[in-house]
Amino acid sequence: MLELIFQQLVIIAKTIATITLSIGLLLGNLGGGILSLNQDYIDYPVMAITKIDKLEYAYIAQETLRLEHNEMGAKYRNEEITEQEWNTYLKDIFKIRSEWIGGEIGIIRNELGYSLGIDYKTATKKEKDEKERQKEEEKAFKKSKRWDINTTNVLNTSIAQGAVEDFSGYTEADPSEDITKTSTRITFTNLPRNQESWVVKDYTAGFFDGDFEHLLTVRITASHSSGQGFIWALANEIGSWSTLTSGTKRRQGIDFFRGYLLYLREGVEGGSEYTSGSYNAAINNIYYLKIKRVEAIGTYGTTYNYTYDDSGRTNLIDTRTLTLHEKSDFRYVYGLMTLNDSTPTQSGYVENLDLQEPDPPVISEPQMKVIFIQ
Repeated sequence: MLELIFQQLVIIAKTIATITLSIGLLLGNLGGGILSLNQDYIDYPVMAITKIDKLEYAYIAQETLRLEHNEMGAKYRNEEITEQEWNTYLKDIFKIRSEWIGGEIGIIRNELGYSLGIDYKTATKKEKDEKERQKEEEKAFKKSKRWDINTTNVLNTSIAQGAVEDFSGYTEADPSEDITKTSTRITFTNLPRNQESWVVKDYTAGFFDGDFEHLLTVRITASHSSGQGFIWALANEIGSWSTLTSGTKRRQGIDFFRGYLLYLREGVEGGSEYTSGSYNAAINNIYYLKIKRVEAIGTYGTTYNYTYDDSGRTNLIDTRTLTLHEKSDFRYVYGLMTLNDSTPTQSGYVENLDLQEPDPPVISEPQMKVIFIQ
């Protein structure tokens, strides 16, 4: 009798927990952040509720990523993509997603009490059987067709940052349809500088505070002699650079003028602007930028732009420095922004924007901790 009562209590407790979690997820999804329960590294579908659901999903994501990696490797061997594109994929996409997914698997296995390994010489039959069950479970999960996974948006980027930005989640203004996006690249073709055009994401007020370091890749493929546009910017309002100038709004950005002159710029309250000296870049070259703000240098901090000609950012070819004139924290990050002044056009792309947030976790699983599932 007591055993029956205990089993019924367990069922009731599980039911209450599931209902509570489902309500929380619903409120989080519908309430625009009213209740945030999602602390997972993976952006799970709402139906992945239990730890076993999530472990299955994570293993499928890991397997999907492995197969994608093999496909990209085949494209590289068949010369369908360049060595540079292959190396960029490995460093900026595969490595980051692989580490976050692996970290999530480790966390779930810890929570389930799964062991990393056992000593088969001293382990009991029960322990050996449980370890074999876990192995078979992993194999079955990786073959499962239950979840349809797109590796592009598999990570929960509000936590698992350090992954390159997913531009599909950015807001876009493109009145003359000069901008196209993939998940990692923004391409602009004959984009006039007098348009109110931009690609932006809201990271909430004051998100970009203190020191920061952002990475991105840029290539200008064509430009009018007076073409101009911003390939990275931070601000507290949404609009073009000139719109924010007239509104005397604080902002920082990097722009290309005439397609080859690269500048760091700062706009402060009152409408004043400050620029670094220009770097003479070259049309059609690919540049790998590292943008770094250090608040301890100067009264209000200093922003640097380091330009490299290799994806590993080992060969530095230029440094721009801008001593800041106001202490500013920012809300919005722009992957692209027009000047909105005059008509000349510019073409090119920006890709692999990395906000350099925390590194993926390193998970240490218990050496001998197993549970036994009936």
